[in-house]
Amino acid sequence: MSKKIKYIIFIIVCFILTSIIMYNILEINKQNKINIALDNHLIKLEIQYRTLMYHWRETAVAAYKSTINIKKITDILSKTKTANSKERVILRKQLYSILENKYVALSTKGVYQFGFILPDKTAFLRMHRPEKFGDAVGTSYRVKYVSKFKKSAHGYEKGKITPAFRNAFPLFSKSSTSTSDKNNNYLGSMEISFSSDTIQKYFRKVSKIDTHFLIHKDMFNTRIWKEYNFDKKFIVSKEHPEYMLSVIGNIKNSISSNIILNSIKEDIYNQMGKEKKFSLNSVYKDKTIVLSFLPIRDIQDKNTIAWVVSYEHNDFIDLTIKSNKIICLCVFFILLILFYFIYKNLSHKLELEVEIKNKTKDLKKLNETLEHKIIAEVAKSKDIEKKLFQSEKLASMGDMIGNIAHQWRQPLSVISTASTGIIMQKEYGTIDENTLIKSCHTINDNAQYLSKTIDDFKNFIKGNRTKKLFNLENSIDSFLHLVEGSIKTNNINLILDLDKDINITGYENELIQCLINIFNNAKDILIEKDIKDKLIFISTTTKDNKALIKIKDSGEGIPKDIVKKIFEPYFTTKHKSQGTGLGLHMTHNLIVDGMGGTVSVSNQTYTYKDKKYIGAEFVISLPM
Repeated sequence: MSKKIKYIIFIIVCFILTSIIMYNILEINKQNKINIALDNHLIKLEIQYRTLMYHWRETAVAAYKSTINIKKITDILSKTKTANSKERVILRKQLYSILENKYVALSTKGVYQFGFILPDKTAFLRMHRPEKFGDAVGTSYRVKYVSKFKKSAHGYEKGKITPAFRNAFPLFSKSSTSTSDKNNNYLGSMEISFSSDTIQKYFRKVSKIDTHFLIHKDMFNTRIWKEYNFDKKFIVSKEHPEYMLSVIGNIKNSISSNIILNSIKEDIYNQMGKEKKFSLNSVYKDKTIVLSFLPIRDIQDKNTIAWVVSYEHNDFIDLTIKSNKIICLCVFFILLILFYFIYKNLSHKLELEVEIKNKTKDLKKLNETLEHKIIAEVAKSKDIEKKLFQSEKLASMGDMIGNIAHQWRQPLSVISTASTGIIMQKEYGTIDENTLIKSCHTINDNAQYLSKTIDDFKNFIKGNRTKKLFNLENSIDSFLHLVEGSIKTNNINLILDLDKDINITGYENELIQCLINIFNNAKDILIEKDIKDKLIFISTTTKDNKALIKIKDSGEGIPKDIVKKIFEPYFTTKHKSQGTGLGLHMTHNLIVDGMGGTVSVSNQTYTYKDKKYIGAEFVISLPM
C-alpha cells in the first residue's frame, strides 16, 4: 500500500470520527434545550393545578365557616340526636331549605357535592341528591378521620360512585377545645366536594390548556356503571388503558383527541409506572406538542390514582430542532473543507518528497562526471529542502484535526449555556443590557478559542403489579362493562356460559386487558367481513386444576397460512393506521410470562340454533 493511500485512509477515518463527535455534541446540546422547555411546561401545569386546589380549599373553608355560623343549622343537627325517623325527615327538609340558595351559589364555583353526615357515619343530607339519605358512609377514610380526630380532611378520594376532590369538616353544637368537650358536642361532619370533570373544564376554558383528567379504572364502582351511564360519560384514555377519560365539552377537534401517541406510548407507560410528574414531546401536524403528566394521589395511602395531562404547542422546540439541523450541516461542510485542505497539503508534501528523491539521483550522476555541477545541484537541493521544511510545517496542521475532539467541548458548552440563558431571561423579561453584552462577549470569546480545548465525551443515554385472588366471573363482568358500548353499537350477539365458582390468583387487570384484545380482534373481523350473524361466545370451565376461558366468534376463521403467526409481534392483517400488530402478542406475553398460563387459537366449525358457523376460538388456560 502506497504512502498516499495510507494518508487518504487516515484523513477519511479522522473526518468520520470528528463528524460523529460533533454530531453527538450538538445533539446533546439540542436535547438539553428541549428538556428545559419540557420542564417549563410541567412547572406551568403544576402551578395551574396548585392554584385551582388552593381556590377550591378556600371556597370549601369559607362555605364551612359561613355554615357553622348559622345557629339554625347547628340546632337542627343537634335535634337529630334524639329525633325519630319522621322527625328527621322534617329536620332534613328544614336544613335543605336553609342551604338551597347557598348550594346553588357554590355550584357556580365548581362545587358538586354538599352534604352532612351524622355521628353514626350515616348520610343525613346530600344537597345534590336530597332523596338519597340514611346509607352508611363510614368506610371512607375522610369520614373515619374526621370522626376520630375531630379535624378537617382534604384530598382526592374514591366515593360510592366516582372519585372527587373532597373536603370534610367536623361540626359541633358549640365551641369546644378539649377532647372530651369535642366528643360530647360532636354533631357529625360536613362535606364539600369538587368533581374531577371540573379540572378538565377549568384548564380548557379558563387556562386555555388542552387537558385530559385520567382516572384509574379501580376508582369506579363497576356494579353501578350502567345505572349512571358511565359508558357514555367515560372512555378508555389513549394515554394508558388502565385509566378512564371523562368525555366533556367539545374535545373532538382538540389536539389531545387527534394526536397519535404510538411512538411514545411505551415511554408514557414506563413513566406513569414510576408515579412521578414528567413531560414528553411528540409531533402533531408537523408541530411539536408537549405532553405534561401530573400525578394525583389518594388522600389515604398516597398512591397515584389519577393524572392531569396537558397538551400544548411549543415553537421553541421546533426552532431548536430546525436550528440544530442547520448547524449540523454547516459543521459538516466546514469539516469537509478543512479536511480537503489538509489532504492537499499532505499530497503536496508527498510530491516534494518524490521530487527530492529524483533530484538526489541526478546529483549522484552529475557527481560522477561533472564536479563543478555538484555545487549547483547541492544548492538546488538545499533550496528544495527548505521548501520541504515549509511544506512539513504546513502539513503539521494535519495533526490538529486529531485533537479536534479535545478542542470544542467546553467552548460549545459555555456558548450553549450563555445562549440558553439569554433565551430564558428574554422569555421571563429579566435580561438587561449589561447581562446581554456580557453574554455576547462570552459567546464571542469562546468562539475564538473553539480550536484550543476539547475533552473526551460520553454519549448521552436516557436515561404495582400485585397478585390477588379474584373471581373469574366478576372479572369477565368488568371486562364486558368496558366493551358494552362496542357490543351494542356493532349489533354483536354475546352468548355467555360462565362458572360462578372459579377463583384465580393472578393479575386481574392484565387478564381483563387480554380479554379486551381478543374481543377487539373478533369484533374487527366481524365488521370487516360484514358478517350477518355477529356472534361471540364466552365460556369458563375448570380442568386439571386449571381455569379455561374460551372465546369464539362467527368470523369465518383465520386463514391457515397465518394462524401460526397470530401471536408474533408486529404481525397484523389490518392497515397500518388501524393496527400495530402488538395486541395479541402482548396478550400472549401477559398470559404466558405474567400469569404462568397458556393461550392458543384454532378454527372451529359449530352449530348454533340449527345453523352452522365457522370461527376462531381462543383458549386461555390459567392455574387456579
